[in-house]
Amino acid sequence: MSIKLFYFDVRGRAEVIRLTLALAGKEFEDIRFEREQWPKFKEQAPLGQAPFLEYEGKTYGQSGAIAKFLAAEFGLVGKTNVDRMRIDEVVFTVNDLFDCLVKQFTEKDETKKA
Repeated sequence: MSIKLFYFDVRGRAEVIRLTLALAGKEFEDIRFEREQWPKFKEQAPLGQAPFLEYEGKTYGQSGAIAKFLAAEFGLVGKTNVDRMRIDEVVFTVNDLFDCLVKQFTEKDETKKA
């Protein structure tokens, strides 16, 4: 089984995917690149976005969809609908926090950061 994860050389939106693969005990190629290398990789990326995943020869995009797929593929989604809802609660909370952090780090107006 061949798994390749493509993302910038930061944790960011790919980190949940990396953690899911690690928890599942799966080896994967973690392909990290610098911003100036992005145009080369963007051509391969579904929707022109990173992270993206190559799994069994096909390429997929959207970090949330990738993480959810891998969790299901490797039996990490819980046994009941309540288990799955609780997992989604955590995932969506982390996404909300990540969105807040991105806004904080990218905001140029110091008064808005306060």
